[in-house]
Amino acid sequence: MVENPEKEIMLDPRWGVIEDGLGYNVLVTGGMPSVDKEGRAIVILTIMPDDIVRKRYNLRRDIELDSDGKMKLIVLKTDLIPLNMFDDANRKWLYTKSFRHEPTELSDREVFLQKKLNTYERKVLLLEADVLRLQEQLEIARTNPAKFIKQGAEVFQESAKAFSEMMKRPEEKQ
Repeated sequence: MVENPEKEIMLDPRWGVIEDGLGYNVLVTGGMPSVDKEGRAIVILTIMPDDIVRKRYNLRRDIELDSDGKMKLIVLKTDLIPLNMFDDANRKWLYTKSFRHEPTELSDREVFLQKKLNTYERKVLLLEADVLRLQEQLEIARTNPAKFIKQGAEVFQESAKAFSEMMKRPEEKQ
């Protein structure tokens, strides 16, 4: 009988199975997070391709594969998507590119969505800066109403001048 079943559950396969952007699955026998020369987060995976993957990618022994039929696969961590992240005993990862690191429809979509996300992040930063400016104006209005009114009057005078210049007839401008 098991004394403490919670501690006796084996959680060894941290890297389980990886599926590439074309739908091919391989067994991952090990993985090591690291950082490349450019400072990007990478994962060095040891995979065991089956016959279908070997034929699809033309993987040859002693060239891409070692003597045990395993292969090193170095991928960017941002290209890995956990599919069942809460199941420690049966992990599955999606690699957005092919096992030859060629772009797929999935990776192209990732690039598009990342660009869109970066655009939204810039917009958020601009809006946060605008909020800070408005909070500063509100604080001036609360603590020093005369200064706030003076600033508003200056803006109104400048805009009134510009508006009056626009409204002049062409004969009056000369």
